[in-house]
Formats: sequence, C-alpha cells, structure tokens
Amino acid sequence: MKKILVKLSGEGLSTKENIFDKKIIDQTAKQLVTLSKKGYSVSVVVGGGNIWRGAENNYIQRNRADYIGMMATTINSLVLQSAIEKNGADSITLNSFFIDERICEYYTVEKANKYLKEGKIVIFSGGIGRPYFSTDSNAAQISSELKIKTILMGKNGVDGVYDMDPSLNKKAKRFDNLTYDDLINKNLKVMDQTAVIISKNSNIEILVFNINENDSLNKVLNNEILNTNIK
Repeated sequence: MKKILVKLSGEGLSTKENIFDKKIIDQTAKQLVTLSKKGYSVSVVVGGGNIWRGAENNYIQRNRADYIGMMATTINSLVLQSAIEKNGADSITLNSFFIDERICEYYTVEKANKYLKEGKIVIFSGGIGRPYFSTDSNAAQISSELKIKTILMGKNGVDGVYDMDPSLNKKAKRFDNLTYDDLINKNLKVMDQTAVIISKNSNIEILVFNINENDSLNKVLNNEILNTNIK
C-alpha cells in the first residue's frame, strides 16, 4: 500500500456560519474513505483554526494558547473520525498528549503502524504535544516517523503556492514545482521552517492544492487538478 498523509486545516471543516459544516466534513470523510478502499494507507493531520488560533490570542501567554489549540485539533479529529466511520471505514484518533483513553489513545509509532496495517484511517491530533510548533510540523514529523513519502496539503480556495497572496494581487504567480531550498530562499510562507527542514531531510514530497475542488484528494494524486509539487 502507498502511504499518504492528508494535512487538513481546521478552517477547511467550517464556514463563516458554522464551526463544523456537516456537508464539508462528510464530503472530506467520503474522499478519505475512497482512498482507503483504493488501497492507500491513509494518515490525517487536522488543524484547529476553526475553533482556536493560539498565535492570534496574545492576551493569553503563548504556551497556554498553544495548548488550547492542541485541544482544538483533538476535537476536530474526533469529529472527522466519526464522519469517516459513518461512511463505512474504520478510523482511530491518536493524540500526542495523554488524555482519557475513553476519548482517544496516546500516539506511538508502533501503535500507528499497527493500525495502518489493519487498514484503519489514522488521525493524529494534538500537534507534537508541545507549544510553539504548528500542525504542519506535526504532519512532517509523523510522515518522517512513519516513513510516509507523500503529504497532500489541502488549502482553502488556493490551488498551489504563489509568490504573493493571490487574493490581494492578481499578478501573483503560481509555481508548478518548488524545492525546499526555494521555500527558504524565496521566503514562501507555505509551512513553518521546522516542517520545511523535517520534510527536506526525510525526502518527503508535498502536493499543495485547493481542498475545495470536487474530489480533490483523488484528483491531486492523479495530477488532474492544479497543484504545486514540493520536493
């Protein structure tokens, strides 16, 4: 089975009206289930930005704000897990910090590999379990530890990496291909520096694409929609 990790933003599960948009969550779950049934070994990392963005709440000390964000990712992961199970696949959430086992299990590499071999869709929550690191870093770290060589990084309404914000500048240029050195040298804010370094050192390929495209996960794997390939 080809191992892939799908990186979703918390905002991608929501709309302006709803923190959790049932239609979006269901469509996302169906795509993950389809990939699993096609034979992919599917891992998922979800952000928590629809509930809480620690870096934007500077009236709370940073480490505490980040811990709240980690708990937000756990909530999103459990919501997504329920949607996956509703759509006919086995799923489990592994958390990076200790939490009551009635809610989810603690992450270890051995557990993750066991569940992936059983065909479960494994969702990783809680970031890396420490403040000051993003869920992008978590996605890169998990991929490195589990020897996953492809990360599908879904973005909301953006079909790849641009040299500037395309929503603010119509002349923004989209890149078809980038290296990790390009990200650093061009100061492209695709992911944080920790995630860049881990991904580069582990030879991980990242596909950045518009998660809002219909059937986007399947299409980006088949190169049927616009995306930026980073490796």
